[in-house]
Amino acid sequence: MEEDILKLLMLAPALAPSLARRLVREYGSGLAVWTAEETDLVDNHRVMKDAAKHFVDWRRQADLSDWLDPLANWGVRMLTLLDDDYPQALRALPDRPIGLFVRGNCRLGRNPVVSVVGTRRASPYGVEAARWIGSTLAQNSVDVVSGMALGIDGAAHRATLESGGYTVAVLGTCIQEAYPPSHRALYESICASGCCVSEYGPNRRTKPYYFLERNRLIAGLCQSLVLVQAGEKSGALTTTEYALGMGKEIYVVPGPITSAHFRGSNQLLYDGARPLVDPQDLLKDLGIDNSWSTRSRRTLPESWEALLGACVEPLGAEDLAAILDWPVQNVYAILLEAELAGYVQRLPGARYCRNSGKV
Repeated sequence: MEEDILKLLMLAPALAPSLARRLVREYGSGLAVWTAEETDLVDNHRVMKDAAKHFVDWRRQADLSDWLDPLANWGVRMLTLLDDDYPQALRALPDRPIGLFVRGNCRLGRNPVVSVVGTRRASPYGVEAARWIGSTLAQNSVDVVSGMALGIDGAAHRATLESGGYTVAVLGTCIQEAYPPSHRALYESICASGCCVSEYGPNRRTKPYYFLERNRLIAGLCQSLVLVQAGEKSGALTTTEYALGMGKEIYVVPGPITSAHFRGSNQLLYDGARPLVDPQDLLKDLGIDNSWSTRSRRTLPESWEALLGACVEPLGAEDLAAILDWPVQNVYAILLEAELAGYVQRLPGARYCRNSGKV
């Protein structure tokens, strides 16, 4: 009975997920919330009068069976804290959801899990880095979690799927909504090969703070988190803050110091976060023994491949920019990354040459 009550609380229009989980915590059970008097909700549990009245009126006629068929038609399951398939990683959170709406195959916990996050306004370099990380993790049976947003999130999800991996999208919208709409095809692909999860039930109107709330789940589901790119005010920084508070390992992809679009992530590096210059380092930290192979070599970003192809002899950045027809600032940024990863050597006279021992 308690499991069915929790599901009804997940569906109650007057109870936002944050309110539902607070009430369950304060009352001690879903059943106690379900049977609470309207006056008690208002006077002793800080529920607004309108919300309390709406909830009490709704529960008088609420019938879980009315929801089960529509949810099944959408391919959606409801997992409560009492369900064995509820992600174990979330159970330790003090603000864990009382339940999740899931579409797809929810099997987190079988493999290591890494969350890959970053700005919606991703640079080409950021997108390539996210793809490199996602594909490398997928090829080594590491599950990838992200938020299905534009930019870094979408790049990480796509690369994981293209490499045959398992990925989870944590939505800041109701479970059947693909947001942004341009990611409808990506949403369906994730549901087919991985899963989408949300605290927000069918037809619940999306509110801006839902996206910040869901970031704690992106942080909570993973063992380690990678921040690929973030400006000073990027929402991805809140995910990183959650992960730090949970004691998760944080990795940050270094970006050009001249770009405001990397200022937030570079600040984390300055504050002591671990730089990630090669996904192989992350695999080693996860305890995955995978020496450099031909398969992983092919996951280098295309820009690195082009740069390494041009660096067969010592050249300056401006010469490389002319050969590749790239802006010189892009060349400097990629040279820095490739040098940090050991693929490029800096020579006297500000010249660069690829490291033949690496490529």
